[in-house]
Amino acid sequence: MQVADHLATRITAGELRLGARLPEERDLAEEYGVVIGTARRAMRAEGRAKMTAGFGLVVRFTLRDAEAAEAFDELVARTLEGIRQNEPGTVVYANHRVPGEPNLRVFYELYESRAAFDAHELQPHTRHFLAEREKFVAETDVAFLEHIDGKVRPGR
Repeated sequence: MQVADHLATRITAGELRLGARLPEERDLAEEYGVVIGTARRAMRAEGRAKMTAGFGLVVRFTLRDAEAAEAFDELVARTLEGIRQNEPGTVVYANHRVPGEPNLRVFYELYESRAAFDAHELQPHTRHFLAEREKFVAETDVAFLEHIDGKVRPGR
């Protein structure tokens, strides 16, 4: 699929990345001269878009060194204060340390909807995090998630 291949290239090149708004289906359709259904299939083929309720991602950060890891964790803690206070649409935003790999962090993020994710990305605390994290990060790997099935505690 040509549109999906081009999206993959844009993602790999860093043109489309965490912190940037992903293109709307209609914009992709217009850009590539295809119908919206084709653009939707391309986004799904790339695993980069969720078309139903809920939106999630996993982010793997490889940090430069132990000092960077400590500073990164402090930056995340400050960012989480803003998320807790200002983001009702953020369901889960968790930072994990990986046993035996002190310079690795894994984020799990879950939002009520794509709109909630977009709102999160526009928050001042998130924008600050996105700008400052580069000082500490050697490599970032992002995987957007598409829900298949699962268990959620009632009331959550």
